[in-house]
Amino acid sequence: MGANKFITQAIGFLVYLVLQVFFLHNITLFNKAFCFVYIAFILLIPVNLSTILVMLIAFCFGMITDFSYNISGIHTAACVLLAFVRKPVLDYLKPNIGYESGVSPTLPAMGKAWFAKYSLFLIFIHHLALFTIEAGVSQLFSTVVKIISSTAFTFAIIYLFQVIFYKKQHSR
Repeated sequence: MGANKFITQAIGFLVYLVLQVFFLHNITLFNKAFCFVYIAFILLIPVNLSTILVMLIAFCFGMITDFSYNISGIHTAACVLLAFVRKPVLDYLKPNIGYESGVSPTLPAMGKAWFAKYSLFLIFIHHLALFTIEAGVSQLFSTVVKIISSTAFTFAIIYLFQVIFYKKQHSR
């Protein structure tokens, strides 16, 4: 990773963290759908980074989020799981010609259908872990509603950010 790419990633790390902690912390729809846009940072890490490094970054990001929310480990566990599952999902969705070196899996770089499959699945995995750890299976129906509605809400916001802030690259 070059110096410019590293600086861009570091700024992205801070932007997503500040956005989540200070602006989206208490945003909910109908007290069921929560927006965890901070996971976009993990989703958008360049595809050629090793799983171990992505898991380490996710661990740090989750710990900072947990610390900011005064929660003990829920976001950390969900983020590390997301980072662990990310590589097999990337391999499954790999285009026939493969990925370009250093490409980030953004909407403009990968296309609408690819980005939707990739991000919806990984957001769902993150939210499944997060809300299951939080509530357990004692409140199964409420937990399933939170998982599904929060996945849709988070995806919509991440997709909107992709459309607004990421420059048009070539689409696949």
